[in-house]
Amino acid sequence: VKSQRQTEDLKSVPASVSAFYPSKLEREAVSTVKEVTSRIPNFYMPQYGNKVNSPIYIRGIGSKFNTPGIAFYVDNVPFFEKSTFDFDLFDIGSLEVFRGPQGTLFGRNSMGGVISIYSKDIPSFTTNQVAASFGDRSFMSFKGAHSSSYGKLGVSASAAYTKRDGFFKNQSNGKTVDYTDAFSARVKLKYDASSSLSFKLLAGITLNNDGGNPFKVYDSSKGSFLDVSFDEESYYTRSLAYGAFVVSKKFGGFELRNV
Repeated sequence: VKSQRQTEDLKSVPASVSAFYPSKLEREAVSTVKEVTSRIPNFYMPQYGNKVNSPIYIRGIGSKFNTPGIAFYVDNVPFFEKSTFDFDLFDIGSLEVFRGPQGTLFGRNSMGGVISIYSKDIPSFTTNQVAASFGDRSFMSFKGAHSSSYGKLGVSASAAYTKRDGFFKNQSNGKTVDYTDAFSARVKLKYDASSSLSFKLLAGITLNNDGGNPFKVYDSSKGSFLDVSFDEESYYTRSLAYGAFVVSKKFGGFELRNV
């Protein structure tokens, strides 16, 4: 576990924490933060059908509309907007969820807990990863990642694309309502100037186009719901870009990091 500001064994950390690593994420087919809801105690991320509305609740503490009560970090970079919380977990090193107040180490927005995502360490050799999935409703997913070191410079890049038709058809125009179309890409550059000094450049982009929720009108006279019928297209879009520059300097057992 890294989120205690020092690397410790999970069972030795004096806190309520759950951790996911690449082997567990792959074994349980977890691809987004929203999909860990049923796998972590007292953790709930509602499924509203789109990534724009993505609040998180830990031990019942959270916020749907105002400032979030859960802190969210990616490689020590804070994400303060709730619409960014439904994060793609492909090609990551770990996902750590701390339950309970964490203001001592993380400050604002951490009353309910903290979610920390860390990218994989760049190995000294070249690694490549490719994955593809297909399913019903024209579901398709393509993912790829590459990592390599060139002397003191390490490079890691990944990209993912997911598409799926909706489950409900709009009777007004014959098209499905709750479709999904998403693309994401991340890159990390690391330069080791010496054994104690390193520089990292992190960047990422996510583009989402999700169909609207399939609301149905309730007919009280018939005691049943009418078919989905919108006379105008409904959708949610999310365009997210982030970047960070990290300088790390080690002094024996201590590390000074500037993000």
